[in-house]
Amino acid sequence: MRPAWRVSLLEMHTPFGWKEIGVEDAANVRGKLANYESMKWKEIIPSYRSHFIKVGDLCKEAQEYLTAIKQDDTDSVVSLGIDQLSRVVGILEHNILKVLWWDPEHEVCPSTKPNT
Repeated sequence: MRPAWRVSLLEMHTPFGWKEIGVEDAANVRGKLANYESMKWKEIIPSYRSHFIKVGDLCKEAQEYLTAIKQDDTDSVVSLGIDQLSRVVGILEHNILKVLWWDPEHEVCPSTKPNT
């Protein structure tokens, strides 16, 4: 199935909110998501710097936010690669990604690997 996006849970003010995204980054996100729309989820994950993250591996703030918005019944979130470092994070249901966070510094799930 091809990806579609739902933005009703898109967060503006958490540590990973979209409030601070700049024009250039927003254009990059839009372009990347538009490119993903021509693909199938099985082509996107686990490639294109995109993968599932178990909720237990998320930082404390992200886990607490999922509880606050009553989405803590999910086992994992999707981290969509935008560029080498930045990510869009959301919850995948069927073919729809419920977009949550803009993660320009890869902090929702800090990585111990270099350059990720």
